[in-house]
Amino acid sequence: MEINFELLESRIVQMKIELLNIVNKKPGYYGSKGLILIGDVLSNLFLFNNLLAYDLVYPKKPIDYLQEVLVPETALHLISQNRSNITNISLEEARKIMEDSANFGDYVHKE
Repeated sequence: MEINFELLESRIVQMKIELLNIVNKKPGYYGSKGLILIGDVLSNLFLFNNLLAYDLVYPKKPIDYLQEVLVPETALHLISQNRSNITNISLEEARKIMEDSANFGDYVHKE
């Protein structure tokens, strides 16, 4: 097997983007249980009531949009609300907490 060094840099950049997308989908300290729970609630609200139709989220499928956009955004806003009880924080600060607490959430809230 030969390595195409001309394509190597672009493949590494693409892999980094894909890995960051995976990390960004983790709901922080809510862990995998929170991911499932948030996904179930959003599915009941949007998918099962046909509120999230394919034409609204094209080119994504509704389930992909829910998992890739709505679940992380919901977790982000929940973290922001949780922390706002202590002190008001921006969504960027909540995003940092979500990223920093992802491993904790995976450990504490395993499936």
